[in-house]
Amino acid sequence: MERLDIIALLQGIESERTIALNDFTSPASFDSMVPQVLLYQCGYLTLKEGYMLPDGAEPFVKMRLPNFEIKQSAAREAMSRRFKPEAAGDLSLRGIKQLVTEHDIVRLQELLARVFASIDYEHTPVINEAGVSLVLQIFFLFCGCDIVCNAHQSGGRADAVISCGDTTLVLEYKYSRTGTDEDIARLLSAAKDQILSRDYGNTLRRRRYLWRAALVFAAPHTVRMENADLTES
Repeated sequence: MERLDIIALLQGIESERTIALNDFTSPASFDSMVPQVLLYQCGYLTLKEGYMLPDGAEPFVKMRLPNFEIKQSAAREAMSRRFKPEAAGDLSLRGIKQLVTEHDIVRLQELLARVFASIDYEHTPVINEAGVSLVLQIFFLFCGCDIVCNAHQSGGRADAVISCGDTTLVLEYKYSRTGTDEDIARLLSAAKDQILSRDYGNTLRRRRYLWRAALVFAAPHTVRMENADLTES
């Protein structure tokens, strides 16, 4: 696991998932074995596609994490690598599912502010929306909530769709480079407008409650959230 980029696997980055077919068919000692092959044999990776044969190139296969349990395990590994040592205990499962199912935007904002403050910035600086997405993906998976980032639907791509208890939580997030109150307010308004105008979450299979919220992150560790809407099916 230490020889792999766990973050790349969680995000589905091609470089960590594409393996030469020859690595599967040629004998190798434990020390020289490609990590993905060993993890495939242990059930931590599975085949995503059959092998391809590009013109003049070696055939290859694509891998993926097979199920939610393995994704959660990878998120735990990512937490230990990317967050401060005390973070995993302080930001454990306590209350996250209750916050989501109770639709408590104030407490959720406070919790996520603690999450961002617990990042080891030497390894995971949050300098754009992609950084925000990565932190949220690791944290919600770590807490046992299924999360899909950049969820495709008819109106566009929702930044994050989180399934937790009886609630589907849709987040649209922005990154404020200035951190001023005016810029944060502007970005919150833009995020809410985007959620509603594109009807994020309503065209996907959802749980009883659809809770949609906007989130803005501004370094260092400033998190602001506002409700877009809450509906019951």
